[in-house]
Amino acid sequence: MSRLAGKVAIVAGVGPGIGRSVALTFAREGAAVALVSRTPGRLEAVASEITAGNGKALVVPVDLTDEVNVEAMVCEVKSTLGRIDVLMNNGSVTGGLIQFVDSGAELWREVMEGALVSVTNATRSVARVMIEQRSGSIINTSSLASKERFEGRAHYAAAKAALNNLSHTLSWELGGYGIRVNAIVVGGVKTDPPAAGAVERANQLRVTIEELNQVWYDRSPLKRMVRPQDVADLALFLASDESTAITGQAINLTAGVIQH
Repeated sequence: MSRLAGKVAIVAGVGPGIGRSVALTFAREGAAVALVSRTPGRLEAVASEITAGNGKALVVPVDLTDEVNVEAMVCEVKSTLGRIDVLMNNGSVTGGLIQFVDSGAELWREVMEGALVSVTNATRSVARVMIEQRSGSIINTSSLASKERFEGRAHYAAAKAALNNLSHTLSWELGGYGIRVNAIVVGGVKTDPPAAGAVERANQLRVTIEELNQVWYDRSPLKRMVRPQDVADLALFLASDESTAITGQAINLTAGVIQH
């Protein structure tokens, strides 16, 4: 039997890497998937892949930093698909590499809105639905930057560290309603083509993508990087009934780069 049969999932932040892999995996395992991001074309492409495999997809373009539009999106998903069992918060903004003393308030606002406010908007609206249902799983995509130093991206590291704490705190606020909240701490993701953030970091460090990836290989006891499908597989576990005793965790998925 499919692991998400009869469930409805929102994947917020559907990019070509992690978001796409999570959406396709959820659909393959039986969930009806609402695809959410600012870019309609990207959503339509993933929806076509889902329907080609006989899955069910709903495309809802929305700016996740806009609280009113997010509320309308959640209402549309519930009215169209009947319920909401899973929320995968995957959207983020890295903000580029810049020393803290050279960064300004506008950059901090941009990163906090993209990496944190967008998550709180979606989570708040979806949590109200899940409270009525008295069940649900909320999964936040965090980063290695939340647990160790990340020179040049203090803004991003701070936002992701806050996301870990938010996940832990909400696990207590929402646990009494049967709602689980967890974060996946991702580090060293290899995509094809390389993600824009990786290209940016390589350019600023004046190294090739291959040389940048080698840093991750050298830090990993497995001598590998994380694939988008690795994230999707863990998200599937956290979305399914196999993980009903797991909440409030920031789970490392870094090929062993960090182990604390």
